[in-house]
Amino acid sequence: MDTGKRFALVADLVGSRKEQNRTHLAGVIEEVLQDLASRWPNQWAANPVTTKGMDEVSGLLLRLDHAFDFIAILNLKIWPAKFRVAIASGEIDVGRESSYAPDMDGSAFHLAAQTLQRAEKQKLLFALHVDWIPAPISALIEAAARLHADIMEDWKPSRAQAANTMRRVHTQQAAAEALGIRQQSVSEALKAAHAKHLFAMEDSIREYLTHFQDRH
Repeated sequence: MDTGKRFALVADLVGSRKEQNRTHLAGVIEEVLQDLASRWPNQWAANPVTTKGMDEVSGLLLRLDHAFDFIAILNLKIWPAKFRVAIASGEIDVGRESSYAPDMDGSAFHLAAQTLQRAEKQKLLFALHVDWIPAPISALIEAAARLHADIMEDWKPSRAQAANTMRRVHTQQAAAEALGIRQQSVSEALKAAHAKHLFAMEDSIREYLTHFQDRH
């Protein structure tokens, strides 16, 4: 029997009032959300969508495997803008048959909103409130996610461009061809961006989340 227990995802755009080219950013956000919904179609009970213009996002996950990939890819695509994301497990009491997250309500979304407030107070960009993940593990994941965000904070545009392209095409040679620059330039930008370490963090967090998801 389906108890309605799901993982609510809520996010807010950090410093949204300071964004000057809101129209362009809004278009990029919508494009990325559609890509992330189609990339993992079996992960979503309700695809992530913007609410309140582009400033907030909500969605409902069936699994946690790619929960951190969501924020990592979204924030890479919109860099230097960034979202803060919170995910919480709980019930869906209202709108369970809907596929549109803003029409839903229940403890999952209430806890996610509280977790988002905690994330803002603690200067986190990714926070969890999942009842069957041990607190020390959640804290470790949140700390790794914060380090991931701190590294990206120090990027220059060339580093963001190289990391974004590398994620898409997977090899330095292909990235160089896509960007129209030398492979050595791509290598230097990726090294300065600490891209290898960032991608390793993403892999580790994904493995942790998948491990606890499968054990539950």
